Amino acid sequence: MPLTTSITYTPLDGSSFSKPKHTILIYGATSYTARLLIDYLATHPERKQFTFALAGRNPEKLKKLVDDLHQANEDGEEGRTEWIACALEDTEEGYPKVAAMVSGAEVVINLAGPYSSHNAELLVRACAELGRHYIDLTGETFWIKEMIEKYDYLASKTHAIIVPSCGFDSIPSDILAYQSALYLARLNSSNNAEIESSQTFFNTKGGVSGGTIASFKAMTEVDPYRIKRSMGEFALVPAGASRGVSSIGLRPYYSSPLIPAHGSFFVMGPVNTAIVRRSWSLFRSQQQLASQGSANVVTYGDKFTYSESQVFDKRGGLGSRVTAWLQAIFFRMAPQPGSGPSEKTLRGGWLEGTNVSKSSGNVVVSTMKGQGDPGYWLTSHSRSAFRGLGMLVESALSLTLSHGQLSPIAQQGGVLTPAAAFGDVIVERLNSRDEFEIETMTLQEWRGKREGKKDI
Repeated sequence: MPLTTSITYTPLDGSSFSKPKHTILIYGATSYTARLLIDYLATHPERKQFTFALAGRNPEKLKKLVDDLHQANEDGEEGRTEWIACALEDTEEGYPKVAAMVSGAEVVINLAGPYSSHNAELLVRACAELGRHYIDLTGETFWIKEMIEKYDYLASKTHAIIVPSCGFDSIPSDILAYQSALYLARLNSSNNAEIESSQTFFNTKGGVSGGTIASFKAMTEVDPYRIKRSMGEFALVPAGASRGVSSIGLRPYYSSPLIPAHGSFFVMGPVNTAIVRRSWSLFRSQQQLASQGSANVVTYGDKFTYSESQVFDKRGGLGSRVTAWLQAIFFRMAPQPGSGPSEKTLRGGWLEGTNVSKSSGNVVVSTMKGQGDPGYWLTSHSRSAFRGLGMLVESALSLTLSHGQLSPIAQQGGVLTPAAAFGDVIVERLNSRDEFEIETMTLQEWRGKREGKKDI
């Protein structure tokens, strides 16, 4: 894996921002998640088609990281990766350095959270101004709302694609609902899925990161008004847009008689629901494109409602009513920031998401299965050669290597959602990896498949 020395900044002027030097810039490169992500990139099957640089606040840590990687890969001096020490400082001198750093890459992967307290806005701003793309792992709904309000219009003018929440939160939630909508629309022989209810049940096993807990703690220190104005499923829907039909809201117990499934409150449910509802709104605003027959644009329907929950059951099960109620009253503690699950936990984890969506005449089931810890292994990494898949990395490569295949909504740019930005492209990328499987079928087909497995 080619690895480099630090760079010298040039003044902030138009001539400095021409063609990007790298495909990907990883900011927060010395974090736990970044170390996994870098390994994944180094062994990616499309490795020869992209380059990446490492960035962060601490030059000593960055240099050590590059030295370690360089030694492990035994590259010559000409093959050293570029590393960039740049603090996210909102000052007259600080922002030009951030913009110069961002200008050198097609897409920025930001791993430095909590995002609201680490000036991540500067990276979003620079990407929006310079027409670069941006993704992250944030679960801070209030911060996403503020980025939409400040930079959505600007990003659409520069065709920058800004997509927060590109990991376990919120790709499975958003993509499963999207896949169900696509299938129902095809059954309806139209671009309108006419969904009345959409429910997702997650059955997972994996560890919890210190960074995730740090994000939750950071939210307790935020101005309560910022939190309050971003609460609810319609928090990320544009001002003045239709609010549609309200969903069932937060509750300790969720069920679906169609599958059947029983789940309890999912801690990331409110964030994921807001992301899914924004996708609903973005696709709804593209009804004119949909009416022209674009295969990449679908509307969910004006009666659309969404909810999600977590199932606690043996793998492959969809939970019991008693277990769902019991688990609703417990919450596990997690490690400190900078730490994460063990190798055994990473390899032994798994993700199973099941979405059941119903229209007036049809019911479809979309499933996502992944082998590995959903928060880490499936988000960023696989150590075995070319196995596994990172939702975050494949999001970045969707924006670069597969940019021409993205939908009209994505090509326009703006602060988007995973479904609106990546759509079928991310599904194809995920399905191309051994450790992911995404499927959509009718309820009858799904039931038949499950019965078939019981007979084996």
